[in-house]
Amino acid sequence: GLFPKKKSFMYDKIRSLGELITDSFQFFRIHFSKFSKVIFTFLFPLVIVLVVLQDINHAEEMKSEHWYDWLSQFEYMMGFGFTNLQDGLVVVSWTIIFTLFFGAIYWSVQTLEEPFEWRSYFTFMKKRFFVLWCGNVLLYITFFLLPGILLWFSIFIIPIYYLVGSTVIFSNEPFGKRLKKGFRFGKNNY
Repeated sequence: GLFPKKKSFMYDKIRSLGELITDSFQFFRIHFSKFSKVIFTFLFPLVIVLVVLQDINHAEEMKSEHWYDWLSQFEYMMGFGFTNLQDGLVVVSWTIIFTLFFGAIYWSVQTLEEPFEWRSYFTFMKKRFFVLWCGNVLLYITFFLLPGILLWFSIFIIPIYYLVGSTVIFSNEPFGKRLKKGFRFGKNNY
């Protein structure tokens, strides 16, 4: 048929651009339900709570129109304004949420043939949380330091983080070797 039910993926296969796009969407379609359970039942409610708390926290500032309104809304939502203690806590909370989000994706790739289990996800996160969190903090700092108009250009930087990160996460070698291998992988495949 048009959409095959099951397809095995060879991760080290050299693909043409068309094969890469086709395989990416097929892979996503087949395995979406696994990591989406974590995202929609665990992380999405946390995001809603954070956004509502920040809306309440910055209700007065949000009544005025800004030159780049989307940017000010983003600043309030992410806690970049640092106008009070809650903003600092929100910044830390976002780094944890992003870590859990990308951890869900990495976990689902690493446990492809296993059925969904919360225990499996939390065991993976317990083992890999700190490394994932450090990578996400680095990405978050990049977003924080870039001027607003340059945030759009950060889309070209993000793949480097995740090429390096995937190598660091999936390898079981010592951290230094994983990081070195990750930068080599990122440089060769970006």
